[in-house]
Amino acid sequence: MNKPQLLAKIQLAKQQHWQELDLSQQALTKLPPELGQLDTLRTLYLYNNQLRYLPPEIGQLKALQELVIGNNKLRWLPSEIAELAVLRGLYAPDNQLSRFPPAIAQLSALYALGLSNNPLTRLPPEIGQLCNLRELYLDNTQLHSLPPELGQLNLAVLDVSHNHLSCVAPELALLTDLRVLDLRQNPCPLPEHIGELKKQGAGVYIPQDCYLPDEMLNESSGMIDRYLTGW
Repeated sequence: MNKPQLLAKIQLAKQQHWQELDLSQQALTKLPPELGQLDTLRTLYLYNNQLRYLPPEIGQLKALQELVIGNNKLRWLPSEIAELAVLRGLYAPDNQLSRFPPAIAQLSALYALGLSNNPLTRLPPEIGQLCNLRELYLDNTQLHSLPPELGQLNLAVLDVSHNHLSCVAPELALLTDLRVLDLRQNPCPLPEHIGELKKQGAGVYIPQDCYLPDEMLNESSGMIDRYLTGW
């Protein structure tokens, strides 16, 4: 899609008050500032392009609830992302984000966050501010540890598989709503506090190179099968 075509589509979306705009797989390298005029837009798909950055005008999309920007070349996200006050889903897998974008921590309405397949090396303590976050996908990144502030969240799904985690923070046992914890392909021993998640009915995915805590081994096989899925 060339620039005149893109501008024409944005203009049409503005005139007709579109709530959804799909610009996926259009070989886009940048977005025009006119995108910020779409004040009725609720869902924006930008998947599988060649974007290296998002324009600051992205913060003007005050009605935006879902932003899909996976499979691009993004190295950072603009601070204006924090202005998306009603954003519930942010999906940015398969990019080049090596640092957790600080603006994300200000998205208080965020329900689902996907940062899989990015070269992230750490999570900041500020991630604990995402009080409405229920789903967090961080598989296939470069994480070596998890911040204790994760225990402040109300997560139902946490995927940190295929990382470099050497330990699991005991604060994860505070995630009383957790139903799925994926720890596959990490070099971490599995600590006993994971047993607390078992009691909650969480599906805990066990890496092949981890051991089960004695507390779990003492359970009947039926109980273990009910709560755990092993690889």
